Amino acid sequence: VSFVNKVVSSKCSKCCKCCKVKMSDKAIPVRVAVRIRPLVPKEITEGSQHFITKVLNQPQVTVKGSTEAFTYDYVFGPEESQIQVYETAVMKIVGKIFKGYNVTILVYGQTGSGKTFSMGTADMVSTTSAVLSDNSGIIQRAVKDLFHKMDEDASLTFDINVSFLELYMEKVYDLLSKSRNEEVDIREDPKNG
Repeated sequence: VSFVNKVVSSKCSKCCKCCKVKMSDKAIPVRVAVRIRPLVPKEITEGSQHFITKVLNQPQVTVKGSTEAFTYDYVFGPEESQIQVYETAVMKIVGKIFKGYNVTILVYGQTGSGKTFSMGTADMVSTTSAVLSDNSGIIQRAVKDLFHKMDEDASLTFDINVSFLELYMEKVYDLLSKSRNEEVDIREDPKNG
């Protein structure tokens, strides 16, 4: 069993036909980060081992028993902290919001792979607390940075739209809804999909 999370993507509202974004001088489609979560105590007791390993000083992983390496934009080992993941893979794209870009943070992985921990939704100590804990995830850190940046210039006004969705078993759930079991209706445009 491998424990992998794909974390980050970004897209400009004025993207070209191939959906590439001009961020700085280089066009990029999507940035992908892989995070290898640490084994949980039960897995250690059972003698489980990681089946993927981070390649030293490279954004690559190898699968146990194979010599092939897989390259990503970022790779984080089990020892790396929430702040390291955020500052390395997320913080720069959050700043792109203030340059007119749309930003999407997509966390993907199998059940139990560490998505909730990486996002930080397991560490919701207080919705009013401005203090982040070591376990605060990328979503909490992104929101804190956004509001801090907005507070820097009181002459500007901001319109914030946020979606926090879960796709599970081919159904979409709105995680900000009061009813956690309420499905989101998916609608498609007859012409454009």
